Amino acid sequence: MNEKFEHSNKNFYEGNGWSKYQLMVLQQLDDHNKVLQNLNKEIIDLKQLLAVTQTEDKMWRAQTMLTLEELSKKVTHILYDEKGLGSRINSLENELDIEEQAKTRMKATWALYGAVIIFIFDAAFKMLNYFLK
Repeated sequence: MNEKFEHSNKNFYEGNGWSKYQLMVLQQLDDHNKVLQNLNKEIIDLKQLLAVTQTEDKMWRAQTMLTLEELSKKVTHILYDEKGLGSRINSLENELDIEEQAKTRMKATWALYGAVIIFIFDAAFKMLNYFLK
């Protein structure tokens, strides 16, 4: 009968209920160990992914800081260099002044022409009046 039990029992271990319980507990511990190993692998993978993400984040921040510094230099150059904003505003004001001066000169020229024409007509009317009397 022992031979028959030995062939039917996978472990070829003959024992009482307590021994079978211990084997079952050992099997459960082995299963839990495998689950823990899988979890440890996943944790390691997540840590690696986190490290890669943090590195990419640092690189991105460094790149954006460089871009911000470049933009800051460009803005400073536009605003404060020798041909900066102040110079540009002055040149625009000068252009506006030149336009106003041209308009004023044009008005003065037309006023002069008008005055000359009125003077000529006035002189002509006075001469005409003098000759008619």
